[in-house]
Amino acid sequence: MSLSSITDMSRLLLGVALSASIFVVFSFEANARGRGLTLDQAISKALAFDPRLKSEQAESAARRSETLQSSLSPNPELSVDIDNFMGNGDVSGFGGSEMTVGIDQKFELGGKRSARIARGIAAENVSAATIKAARRAVIARVTTDFYRVLEARKRVTLRRQQKKQFNDLLRPLKRRVEAGGSPEADLIRGQIAAEQAGVALETARFNLGASRKRLAANWSGGLLRSARVRGQLRLPKREALPLQSILSRLKNHPELQRFEALQENLLAELDVQKSLAVPDLTLGFGVRRFAQNDDTAFVAKGSIPLPFRNQNQGAVSAAAERIDKTSWQRDAVRQKLKRQLIADYNVLHRSCHETRRYANTIIPKARSSVTSIKQGYFRGRFKVVDLLDAISVLTQAQGRQTQTLAQCQIAASQIKVLTGVNPLGNRQ
Repeated sequence: MSLSSITDMSRLLLGVALSASIFVVFSFEANARGRGLTLDQAISKALAFDPRLKSEQAESAARRSETLQSSLSPNPELSVDIDNFMGNGDVSGFGGSEMTVGIDQKFELGGKRSARIARGIAAENVSAATIKAARRAVIARVTTDFYRVLEARKRVTLRRQQKKQFNDLLRPLKRRVEAGGSPEADLIRGQIAAEQAGVALETARFNLGASRKRLAANWSGGLLRSARVRGQLRLPKREALPLQSILSRLKNHPELQRFEALQENLLAELDVQKSLAVPDLTLGFGVRRFAQNDDTAFVAKGSIPLPFRNQNQGAVSAAAERIDKTSWQRDAVRQKLKRQLIADYNVLHRSCHETRRYANTIIPKARSSVTSIKQGYFRGRFKVVDLLDAISVLTQAQGRQTQTLAQCQIAASQIKVLTGVNPLGNRQ
C-alpha cells in the first residue's frame, strides 16, 4: 500500500471517529435535556448567568484595583527653574541667568498610606459580602420557581386523572341511561363534568408552561424558552426545628455581614480623613547653574502646609456620622430579616402541618368515598351528582395538598437561604 493510500485511509478513519464523537456529545446533551434539570443544576445555571452577580463581580475586581492604587506612594516631581533672564543690563538675554534643576518628593505623614490600604481592603470585604447576598437572592428565586414547576406539573397529573375518571364514567352511564336505569340528565351532567375537567386540564398545562418559562428566564434571555425539571414534591418526614434555634443562625446572613464590612470600611474612611488633617512634608534637592561664570551649586528646600484653619474637621465629622448611620441601617436590616424569618417559619409550620393532614387523613377518606359512592351508584343507592361531587372533592383535596406541600418546601428553602439551616433536616 502506498504512502498516499495510507494517508487517505487515516483521514477517513479520523473523520469517522470525529463524527462519532460529535454524535455522542449531541446525544448526551439531548438525553440530559430530556431528563430535565435537578434543583442544583438549575441553581448553577442561574448563578452562571445572573447579570447582577456578574456586575458585583466586576465591582469586586474594581475594588481590588483601587486597593492597589491606594497602596502607591506619590511620585517624585522634576522641577526646572530659570531666573534672571531677558532683563536689562547685565541680565539681558541669558547671560546672567540662573537655572535650577531639582527633584521634589512629597512624604505622606499621619499614616495616610496605611489608612488608604485599610479602607481599600474593607471595601473589598463589602463587595465580597454583596456578592454572597446576591448569590443567596438568586438561589431563593430559582428554588421558588423550581418548586412552582413541580407543583404545576403535579396539578396537570391530577387534572388528567380527573378527566380520565369522568370519561371512564361516561360509557357505563350512557348504557345505564339507555337501559332506563337513570334519566338522561345524569348523562348530561357527566358530559359537562368531563368537559369542565378538560378545560381545567388545559389551564393546568398552560400554567405549567408559564412556570417553566419563568424558571428558564433565570438563565435565558429568550422569552419563549422553557425548562423541564427532574424531581418530586416530597412529604417532609419530620417536624421543623424550633424557631429559636434557627433565629440564632440569622447573624450569618450576608446582608448583615455586608453591613459589618461596611462599618469597617467607614472606620477606615474615618482614619483616612483624620490622617488628611496631618500636613505632608515636601523635600527637594537640585543643582543650580550660574550662566555668568559657569559656576554650580547645590540647592535644598522643604515645605509643609500650616494647618491653621483647615484641619479637615468637616470631613472627619461627616465620616463619624456615617458610621452611626450604618449602625442603624444594620439594625434595620436585622429587624427586617428577623420578621421575614418568622413569617417564613409560620408558613412552614402551617403548610407542612396541613399537607400532612391531607396526605394522612383527608385524601384517603376522599378516595374511599369515591370508591364506595361509585359502587353504590351502580346499585341504585346514590345519584350521579353524588359520584361527580365525590370525584371533584378528591381532586380538590389532592390539589390543595399539592399546593400546601409546595408552600412547605418553598418556606423551608427560604429559611435555609436566610440562615444556612434546613429546618426540615437532621437535628444538630
